[in-house]
Amino acid sequence: NTTSPATDAEHRWFALSTILESLKYGDLYSKLTKTRDFFDDYVHQLQQIAELYRAIEACAKKIGQPVCIPELLTNGDAVVGFDKLYPIHLLARGHKPETLVPVAGHAQLNGRMVCLTGQHGGGKTVTLHTLVLFLYMAQSGLPVIGSGFRFNVKRVIGICFTEQGDRSRVQVLLEKITKILKGIRGVDPKQVVVVLDEVG
Repeated sequence: NTTSPATDAEHRWFALSTILESLKYGDLYSKLTKTRDFFDDYVHQLQQIAELYRAIEACAKKIGQPVCIPELLTNGDAVVGFDKLYPIHLLARGHKPETLVPVAGHAQLNGRMVCLTGQHGGGKTVTLHTLVLFLYMAQSGLPVIGSGFRFNVKRVIGICFTEQGDRSRVQVLLEKITKILKGIRGVDPKQVVVVLDEVG
């Protein structure tokens, strides 16, 4: 019977570990085990990243749009900018690919407060969610779907919702803003992107 390379490797490791455990090589065995576990985890992470890449490429192909490798800014600029982004998270909500409207024409984020205004259903929330989603993806080393995405590394990325339940929206909003300000105290504003939705 033939076995796979992975199975062969497991058999060899089992034989080696049995020998090392039976002899007086406890320290060596411990170091080898830790090294093996580290590389097992590393390979597993690489496999997950590869699966995410394939999923993103498949999504881009589905909607007929390009995959963008984000540009990481290391020259001191504090920017989150893009030419065009596609709100792919809407596909999970049943939207058809041909109905996706790209997010475009927005000013760069540069560490200052930016407010989005517009009529109900005009795409403000979709824009915010798309921005945070793609920033997470970019900072995780993943491509995004769109063009011209560029950013500097952030220490804080977050989004806050103000669903009030049985309390007033103002009360909930003030409490959450207070917690956010405490959480980012001492962090350079250039390294922070926090989105508050439905503040009106």
